[in-house]
Parts: sequence; C-alpha cells; structure tokens
Amino acid sequence: MELVEVLPQLYLLRFNVGQAYLWSDADSLTLIDSGPGGSAPAIAEAVRSLGRRPGDIQRIIITHGHEDHVGGAAEAAGIPRGPPNPWPGRPSWIPRRPASGTAR
Repeated sequence: MELVEVLPQLYLLRFNVGQAYLWSDADSLTLIDSGPGGSAPAIAEAVRSLGRRPGDIQRIIITHGHEDHVGGAAEAAGIPRGPPNPWPGRPSWIPRRPASGTAR
C-alpha cells in the first residue's frame, strides 16, 4: 500500500487494487472508501505513519458499492472508533433511488 499526501489533511491510500482516502482533522480522521477486503491492517499502518491512532477514525464514508471501495468496510468498522452514525437522526446509508421519469 502506498500513502500519498494529495493536499494538506487529505491522503490517498493506494492499494494493489483500488484506493481509499483519509481526511485528517485536528481531533479525528475520516476514511473515504475502505479499499478491497483485507485492507484494515494497511489502513491502520497508514494511520500510525501519520502519527495518529486507528481509533482516531471517527467516520467511514463509502462512495459506492464496488468491491475495491467497500470490500474492507467490515474490517475497517472493527477498528475501534466513535459511534457508527455521527449524524444522529439522519441515515448512515443513503438508499439508491430510481432515476426520474425523464431518463430513458
């Protein structure tokens, strides 16, 4: 796994297949996508290389359901972190909706 600083506070985690991103705030991390299955140890290592703890991951955002984006989510969710839904009263998963009637 390769760790690349894209912008201050934004890091790319490039796996053999797929990628993920880490957004770093002063007091927490957000994992954007989780890479393929088996990625959690590499994610934890990347977090430590930034001088943070895996438990600093407070949010996991999945952009879509392809294996290389969601495959490591179950493992990543096992990394000790905050509550599963940081937005109380709002869904933690946005359901897919059919396209409007104008699509053909």
